[in-house]
Amino acid sequence: PNAVQALKYGVTQSYGADITSNNSGDMFFPLRAALQIGRCQLNEKHDGGFFDGVPISCEQALAWGTIDGAKAVGLDHLVGSLTPGKQADIVMINTDSLTLTGWDRNNAAGTILMQSSVKDIDTVMVAGKVVKKDGKLLADTKRACGLIQAATDRVATIVNDNQGGFY
Repeated sequence: PNAVQALKYGVTQSYGADITSNNSGDMFFPLRAALQIGRCQLNEKHDGGFFDGVPISCEQALAWGTIDGAKAVGLDHLVGSLTPGKQADIVMINTDSLTLTGWDRNNAAGTILMQSSVKDIDTVMVAGKVVKKDGKLLADTKRACGLIQAATDRVATIVNDNQGGFY
């Protein structure tokens, strides 16, 4: 990711978890990686020296995965922030987990971005409907897994039938 160039030119950034066959669907990772790579790129210019503070804040990076992501796809009028009139999409994080115990309560954005993982997500609401509660998805995950496995098997068969190539 080139967060530095995007910031320089005022480009609204949006990060996501794609190609989940190669990468985790964990949204914390791409945000954390973009932030750390951007900080590294900015610090390189100081020939081993460092900024007084941080050149890109965790609040900025967290926005890349919330309101800025919504802006990037033209949906910021509907989602991306907890604002009256918008759809109630909420992610609730269990701050009593082992990874978050002792977190700096004065830096919630930093703790969420730098320390949280998908294992810390306790409850999720989409359009006001609870879809995950007490760390468990409420959907029929067995059916979803079966459909995904069937699709994987179909693709593997096609690849094998074409000796690893596609036409």
